[in-house]
Amino acid sequence: VVTTLNDAIESSERPSAALSLCVVLAHFYDKRLARADLALPALQRALAIDPAHEPALEAMTALYREAQSHGELVQILLHREGAAASPTRARELKAEAASSGY
Repeated sequence: VVTTLNDAIESSERPSAALSLCVVLAHFYDKRLARADLALPALQRALAIDPAHEPALEAMTALYREAQSHGELVQILLHREGAAASPTRARELKAEAASSGY
């Protein structure tokens, strides 16, 4: 499955398809293989294509929350704040970053 997904990402001519496949690969690593350490690079790959890709950002946020990686969690929340679609969502993300202890 991993090889198939990686091959599909590499051969994708549409960035939107590659983004979706990166998120699927990350989900597979995290949920099916219990390898959050391998899920993270798949999400970083997605964000290299589109730094504002909300599904990848949300998945990365969840990984950092689960790992209790507070520094990284704060960074990704503040990144998401800057890309938020509304001022209300930006405030929510900033508040979560502040409550994460940093």
